[in-house]
Amino acid sequence: EERWYERFYELLEYKRVYGNCNVPYRWKENPPLARWVNNQRAQYKLLTNNKSATIQGRRRRSTSMTPERISALESIGFEWVLLIQTEWEVRLDELKSYKAKYGDCNVPKKWSENRRLGEWVSKHRYQYWLYQEGKKSPMTEERIQALEDIGFIWDAQESLWQERLNGLKEYRDRYGNCNVPKRWSENRPLGEWVGKQRTQYRLYHEGKNSSMTEERISALESIGFEWVLRILTEWEVRFDELKTYKENYGDCNVPKRWSENPEL
Repeated sequence: EERWYERFYELLEYKRVYGNCNVPYRWKENPPLARWVNNQRAQYKLLTNNKSATIQGRRRRSTSMTPERISALESIGFEWVLLIQTEWEVRLDELKSYKAKYGDCNVPKKWSENRRLGEWVSKHRYQYWLYQEGKKSPMTEERIQALEDIGFIWDAQESLWQERLNGLKEYRDRYGNCNVPKRWSENRPLGEWVGKQRTQYRLYHEGKNSSMTEERISALESIGFEWVLRILTEWEVRFDELKTYKENYGDCNVPKRWSENPEL
């Protein structure tokens, strides 16, 4: 009974994050919970079949389902029978779960946790472009509305920009600033992107062609982004690198011939 309630509270947490109790059967984050949820439906079905068996005089089968467990599960909105979804609906639900966890719909195309979802998202941006051009496409107004209702961004470049912004927020939360080193070994594309934002900002204020917008400026400044960095002495640069090393490894004992940064 204790183990059952342990899984029940895990399901309660799943619902808090994702808004439902429909844990995917092969959910990688908690396979025991996924199997448990599937088993609850199986046990409930056995209980239902036993009631029919009693009436018809057939042999009853053992089940672990009880009225108390049924009541507990139904109190949190547990569904005993799931509707058969189309593949499109399955992917949309997966995308909703992704957004609940990560805050956006920008699934990387080759996302290791669910590669099919990443490819589906990329494909839908292309289908939308075809639809807007008046070309043959499986995209429909209903699908567009369903995706836009959860904050889907159609522009791939804007989506990538938002993805990098989220990465910068994580960096700031970890290190206390937005000054990602240009050649940061943990995420080199982020470091290069940060440098590019400063360049695009300068071009924007010089009245030259630039991808910078007032909306992007506002988004960056809201998280403390500095457009112009003061020139650090070599000692200060090394000291900042040492701080970063300690954040990552817990001490300042940098190996003399550390391959990631021999100068440090």
